[in-house]
Amino acid sequence: MPAAVRKILKTTKPYEVVQIKCLNNDKLLDHMEDETNGIFKREFFESFKDQAIITIQLLHIEQKEYMFKLPATERVERVLKLKEISNKLFKAQKFYKAAKMYIRIYDFYKSKDSKGNYIKEDSTTEEFLDAIKKLGELEKTNLTNLAVINLKQMQY
Repeated sequence: MPAAVRKILKTTKPYEVVQIKCLNNDKLLDHMEDETNGIFKREFFESFKDQAIITIQLLHIEQKEYMFKLPATERVERVLKLKEISNKLFKAQKFYKAAKMYIRIYDFYKSKDSKGNYIKEDSTTEEFLDAIKKLGELEKTNLTNLAVINLKQMQY
């Protein structure tokens, strides 16, 4: 989703209609392809030379559960999804945005909630233990990826 649209959506209230007028298509081309919905295709925005007016109405907000409140297996899935997004950003050489995603994952680990048992799962099950082990492995991978980005950006 383009940055211009993302910034507006953060402050838009449900059912509010908002128009975004962009005089420079750079703000519309700074995003990854929307593979899921196919709404924000680069070719579409590249065709606008002078200006683009986008009208948006927010119909529904789906608030995701805090990661630490999820069962261990769902925490693994959420971290893997964030990792997938950050890897796509990295491959597209959008290092700043990728770093923000890796830092978001790192903050989850830093809070010690990754290994916690907030919902009081049975911590003796193989499923729980495997998920906690996988979270530990993903933490190391995440820190390695963050280090690589810092090296690429020469942030020592």
